[in-house]
Amino acid sequence: MKKKKMVAALTAAVLICTSGCSLGGTGEKNKNRSKNTFVNTHAYVEASSERHTETGLDSRNESFTALEIPDTAEYIADFLCTDEKRVFSQLYKGLSEFESSVELAEGVISKDDIGAFISMLTSACPYIDYMGSQYTICIDGDGYVTSVEVTYDKTAEEAQAEKEKLDKKVGEILAGIEQGWSDYDKVLYFHDSIILECNYDDTAKNCYSAYGCLVEGKAVCEGYAKAMQILCTKAGIKCIPVAGKAYDGGAVQPHLWNKVMIDGEWTNVDLTWDDPVTDAGEDYIRYDYFGITDAECAKDHTADDNKFLNYPEAFSSGANYYRRNGLYAQSGDDVVQMMCRSVAEAMADSGYARLKCADSEMYDKAVDTLFDENSGVIFDVLRRAYSQAGGDWSTSKYAVIKNDELCTVTIILYKNE
Repeated sequence: MKKKKMVAALTAAVLICTSGCSLGGTGEKNKNRSKNTFVNTHAYVEASSERHTETGLDSRNESFTALEIPDTAEYIADFLCTDEKRVFSQLYKGLSEFESSVELAEGVISKDDIGAFISMLTSACPYIDYMGSQYTICIDGDGYVTSVEVTYDKTAEEAQAEKEKLDKKVGEILAGIEQGWSDYDKVLYFHDSIILECNYDDTAKNCYSAYGCLVEGKAVCEGYAKAMQILCTKAGIKCIPVAGKAYDGGAVQPHLWNKVMIDGEWTNVDLTWDDPVTDAGEDYIRYDYFGITDAECAKDHTADDNKFLNYPEAFSSGANYYRRNGLYAQSGDDVVQMMCRSVAEAMADSGYARLKCADSEMYDKAVDTLFDENSGVIFDVLRRAYSQAGGDWSTSKYAVIKNDELCTVTIILYKNE
């Protein structure tokens, strides 16, 4: 049984106040340096997909283009200024090479911004999943970070071994792509593959990583999002993580999902929420959060503000699953006929019939019409669909899953006993 797909992320918080930090040097700034220890925002701690092995580089003069920066990181870092890119490169290189203390260019990132900066970098680099739960910063007299002291949950050898296993699994999934598939087809395939491969588990050791999701089959929302990020990037499709909050039944929880560019348009995809807790069975996949606009996503998701992250706007509905598959009802007259067709198709395939209504008013009427106990419309739909599709499906038994926020209805069909 899959558990609820939302992760409680830790918020960066100061654990130890300032104390003396001797870093050497004779300048005035060195005399006033101090050290702070922070909790890492684990829901956004990711890793860099490419391990850089170049040596002999001065970390304070690192060129952004000299490093093997992942494609997602390049997109996100494009919005940084030159000095911020320099710090990105220094921190990326240091984490990739498991340095215990990473020196940063002075006068660029303030102590108040370092948490957001690290969240940005680790979000952009999904293979860096080994950063420890705390990091310590050294700051100069003006409050700028001069170095970050890091602990790691794994050794470099362990991380490399896991990366090799993850890359093998990623390669196996990519090998399933068929010739002629569009970006939409590929992303839908990744979406389904991840959901079928993974169960939500917030107790698993590697639950925050793509490795946990794809290799071990146990992850939380961060693992789902990283897995999608890696697969899309490997397939040449732009995909970035979105850190924020999700609202479920009045509860607010930290959450992570993706923005993906499909056929030239950005859209939202939330694999975790498309893998909900139901009694429908392990093969059940929801598509309510596949290809939705920012306006739709905002009904139960909110992106966090991070000065270093610029999320692209998603206006287009062109990649919406329901629209692409003719399951989007734009008038009340469409509902019964469209659901009948959806049920007939489900009887020939998965056993799950789906429908999305254009607005809440139509959705309420559709639910009343289809499931009114006195009218028996739903049983008429089942009988009509059965006459078209045949098979061993019951026309007197069904279950329904409703999403009031996104106006979707899923009918679960049952076989005759």
